[in-house]
Amino acid sequence: MSILKRTYQAICKELSINDKVGGNADKYCTVIGKRGKLTVWESENLHPGEQYISFQSEDGKYDLQTSCGRIEIKNDILTISTPENKNVYSFLLQKPNQIIDFKMRLPRRFLHVCSGCGKREVLTSREAFDQGWDYPGPDGIYKDMPNYGFGVLVPRTCGQCTINKSLYWKLTVDKDAPNCMSQEEIAEALERIQNEPMSLIVDGDEINEPQL
Repeated sequence: MSILKRTYQAICKELSINDKVGGNADKYCTVIGKRGKLTVWESENLHPGEQYISFQSEDGKYDLQTSCGRIEIKNDILTISTPENKNVYSFLLQKPNQIIDFKMRLPRRFLHVCSGCGKREVLTSREAFDQGWDYPGPDGIYKDMPNYGFGVLVPRTCGQCTINKSLYWKLTVDKDAPNCMSQEEIAEALERIQNEPMSLIVDGDEINEPQL
């Protein structure tokens, strides 16, 4: 097991890979200049207390993970050097992403809002998944750690609405605001998504109307 310490949006700047085993050096030379998600992990069992990084490119073509090494950050450049400087990886940090301990801060049931019909229900993510919701959550269909898909514009529909009725579809595919939603409703939906998961926490089964 490993502990997630930090996560960033970043650009791969430089790679100096001397380990030719498996052709990794040739494979990853084309990742330079790619944008993606950079995560910093701490090893618990294999190398207790030591850190390594993982980089997933935005285009989905590269998933780079280093061995443990020395991490330095200077002038928004994160560099990790593996033992004896065998391999050196450098990334330009664009912005940090929020890391949330969901076990501590997200209740078992939380607010689900359908961006198709507007239905609002307080469910566990497993209940929502079983009912056909396209929604983030620990047991939902968007299981990307560490944020389980929260804070990202995705379809977010109930089991009765199709994807083309969602705010996501209208803004990313049709490139237009849905006619069925007012500007205030669009603003409310986007603000709620931006402030997840805290905006989804409710008291018991009572739904708190979001404040703009």
